[in-house]
Amino acid sequence: MNYELRPGEAINADQVRSEFSVWLEDTGRWYPDENGKPLRAEGVVRIINERRMREEKLERKSNYDDLTGLPNRRFLEEQINRISETGLVANSSAAFMMLSICDFDRVNNTYGFSAGDEVLKKIADNLAEMLRGEDILARFSGAKLGIILKDCSNIEIFPAAQRILSTIQGTLLHTSKG
Repeated sequence: MNYELRPGEAINADQVRSEFSVWLEDTGRWYPDENGKPLRAEGVVRIINERRMREEKLERKSNYDDLTGLPNRRFLEEQINRISETGLVANSSAAFMMLSICDFDRVNNTYGFSAGDEVLKKIADNLAEMLRGEDILARFSGAKLGIILKDCSNIEIFPAAQRILSTIQGTLLHTSKG
């Protein structure tokens, strides 16, 4: 595919990468001459774009929640372990918070599961917007979200938790059901 740029126009790098990237797998061996230098090689080169896409899709599904797009519990636990290990060495601090949406089943029972999904997604989006770039927000399970605040001292934890709660509690969420 050819791309022609006009002044001030940009190309979507992900689109170009996906259209022009070719993933290859090669197997084979080489044979030396009497001096040990390469004489010839035999092998097979395969294009594996489809397999690569399937593997990336499976990896994404294993680390991210389909509904919210947030990292999932497995990913969160890995990050907690990694941060704990590196934090001890680097003498840094972090905080972990668990946020549970109380009486969430009432939303599902009253408005239906699709409305409950919308509420959960909107809360996740609101939290993601307010957190710093290095912080991690993940779906822990059901109506529970885990938050890792990196570089958060003991003194900063309580005010951060209050800001997070006030953001959620003070927001009226509108769904397609009301």
